[in-house]
Amino acid sequence: MSSRHDPQKRIPLGLFRRMLQTMSPQELRRLPVQSLPEEIPLEVIEQAPPALRSVLEDLSFAVSSQQLGRWREDEEGYGTPVAAALERSDQRGWASRAQNLSKAVQALAAQWRERVAGQAVDARPFVVRLDELAPEMREVRAESGRLMEAVDRLDEALGEYGEVDRLREGRVRLSRELEHVEQSLADYHMLVLEIVRSEMRRQREQIEDSSFEDEQIQKRLDLLHDRLEKSQSFLRRNLRPRVARQERERLQQRITELLGERNAREWVIAESDMTRWLDGVVDASLYVQGAEQEHVLRDGRLQLYQLLNLFCGQQERAAQQVARNPFMQLDPQQAIEFLLISERFILGYFARKRGDVTRWLGGAAQHKLEDLDRVQAQILDEFRRHRHHA
Repeated sequence: MSSRHDPQKRIPLGLFRRMLQTMSPQELRRLPVQSLPEEIPLEVIEQAPPALRSVLEDLSFAVSSQQLGRWREDEEGYGTPVAAALERSDQRGWASRAQNLSKAVQALAAQWRERVAGQAVDARPFVVRLDELAPEMREVRAESGRLMEAVDRLDEALGEYGEVDRLREGRVRLSRELEHVEQSLADYHMLVLEIVRSEMRRQREQIEDSSFEDEQIQKRLDLLHDRLEKSQSFLRRNLRPRVARQERERLQQRITELLGERNAREWVIAESDMTRWLDGVVDASLYVQGAEQEHVLRDGRLQLYQLLNLFCGQQERAAQQVARNPFMQLDPQQAIEFLLISERFILGYFARKRGDVTRWLGGAAQHKLEDLDRVQAQILDEFRRHRHHA
């Protein structure tokens, strides 16, 4: 366990390809094995100048032998799980892949922020582009779980074996790479949050614009319901069934017309939209850090709480209409129990989210599950406070 190496000093594969175009066999053979790329692919050997191919085959074998020897040494000294974590610390590539994701997202975010300044923006092209980047994001997210698990293994080994250079240096490399990976995920989810925040604000403004007319229609409906009830009672007492029937039909027709008028212009928050907005806020809360982004997160949560209140109010109004409607053949209590979802909707969402996080991150999920519990408690607490004052 005394061998020392630094994978950060290895020649990147792209640079190595270019070097082969100008190197002689003697110069190539003098390169230290520990400075070579961690793998020399067969295609590199086949595409190299003919005079270098036999040297490259020897060097490829030497690299593989060195890696196998290091694996055996690590496995004998620390066991297979720790050896796998150390092998992962010797590899490179995921940090650059995460950085590529960040670059793509940052370019898209710059376009979004430029267009959104002071004007309404059609978010659909940006959502399409984010969907195109989503498979890469999911791969980077899965790698973050593997990195967290590898860091955990080295932490345990450091606790058991002490500050061994091989373990300590491997953990430093993994932690550095994990930071790059987590930052790329934060960039992605920050842009998603900015877009859903814009959608939530626009939805809330549309609802507020229509609220006054809805209130007026509801007042007229309430009056018609009262008139229907009082007139039927009065006419029945005075034994005028035909007039009672005509009056009931006239009032029912007017109620139906008003309901149709209101339904034609009534706003509706779809549960799928509510779930997507929750995803935007929750995912950003799991990855985004820093004071600069905190105001965006705070505003996103505020928009979410307001729409959650409206969403739950929408369910309650629907239930109340069923309960009050004299023409509906449905148990009102059943309708109310079915439609009043409020906190159950939030709790159900987080139960599903826990399953998602566990599936995404595997054995390292506990790190994010603890963060998810904190976000759930925060959202429920804020929702209850906004609900109370709504």
